[in-house]
Amino acid sequence: MAAVRYVEQGTCDASHAHEPVALGADAAAGYAEGALVERFVVTADGAASDALDRDRLTAWLAGHDPDTGTMRGRNNVAENSAMVYDATVNLPKSFSIAAILDEDLRVGLSVLQDKIRDHSMSVWAEELYVRRGTDGGRRVSLAQVEVAELRHERSRSLDPHIHRHMWLNARAR
Repeated sequence: MAAVRYVEQGTCDASHAHEPVALGADAAAGYAEGALVERFVVTADGAASDALDRDRLTAWLAGHDPDTGTMRGRNNVAENSAMVYDATVNLPKSFSIAAILDEDLRVGLSVLQDKIRDHSMSVWAEELYVRRGTDGGRRVSLAQVEVAELRHERSRSLDPHIHRHMWLNARAR
C-alpha cells in the first residue's frame, strides 16, 4: 500500500527524479479521498488554487501541465535532479495534541499554517529565478510558481503531528 510505503520510507518520494513519479501521487493518495492535494499557482496577478486528483498530480509531478499535458522545462533525468522541493511547515507535537482537545486551537493553528504557506509562496514568487545561457550566467525571473500542498495530521510514527508539505514544482517554462 502506498501510504505504508510513504510511512516506511520517511521521505517525500516524489522529490527524487530517479524514482517513479507515480510513487509521489500514490503516497499522497494514501492520505486523502478524491482530490489528493491543493495546487497553488502564484503569478504577478496573484494566486489561484485548484485540486489535483491522482492523474493530475502524477502529470504535475512529471513536469507536465495537469490541464493540458504540455511538458514544462527540460526533461532533466539526472539522478540528482529534483522534481519538487519539499518545504515542511511543522508545529511542535505538543500543539498537535492540544489541538485534539481544543477545536478553537485547531482552527487557529490551521489559519497560522495558511498564513505561513501564503507568505512562503509570495517570497518564492519574488525571489526565485532560473539560470539561462552559457554556464547559467543569466538569471531569469519566474513567470509563475506552483506549489502542491499535502496536509498531514500524524507523523511517520503515527502519533498526532499536524504538519504540511509544500511541494514546490522545480519545472520552469
